[in-house]
Amino acid sequence: MEFNPFVENVNPSKDISKELSSVSLEEQYAKLTEKEKLLIWCKLHGFNRIPPSIEQMYSDEYYLGGERFFDHGTNLFQYWKNNLPKIFPNAVTNAKPFLVFGGAIGIGKSTVSRMILATNYARLVCMANPSKTLGLTPKPFSAVIFHKSEDTAEKEFKYWFKREVMEYAPFFKNVKNPNLKFNLITSGPRGTGGLGSDVIVFIIGKQFASLVK
Repeated sequence: MEFNPFVENVNPSKDISKELSSVSLEEQYAKLTEKEKLLIWCKLHGFNRIPPSIEQMYSDEYYLGGERFFDHGTNLFQYWKNNLPKIFPNAVTNAKPFLVFGGAIGIGKSTVSRMILATNYARLVCMANPSKTLGLTPKPFSAVIFHKSEDTAEKEFKYWFKREVMEYAPFFKNVKNPNLKFNLITSGPRGTGGLGSDVIVFIIGKQFASLVK
């Protein structure tokens, strides 16, 4: 392996300014693995741990890969497995800020929406101070669910997240962040949920499509 004076200087008293002058940071960065690049990015942006990727979220039992949730991805259609990494290319990046899911009942729209909710929450938990990292005035964060049926929104999202994910998924149960206040708000057609908080996720039923346009 080629000796690199930039990272392998074993004598701290030695002047290596001449050696460093020939070191290109771009070249050194290009030699890093993707995991090392991600680690550096997280460190520079105020994360105290690396968040899970979308694949880890549904396949790793530490997150939501257990039988109680996504069962290592066996209950996800292959279409979602193929395309979710295109939307979430790594553990900290969203390639698409807005998603519109269409198709028949039962193809997994609500299931994937719940996974995205959990993924965004996990990213906040991994930040030492979410408001500071995101450049926001400190106040609570929230996810807001707009659905024509308040009962459906409560059952499919709020109940699932608070009574299933937060109580039975190891990561969500054990990893806490004292600098994060998070609410999950469900609102019917006349709701004003999310006012006074920084909303990280809006999940909007098809009945509200005209409002989005």
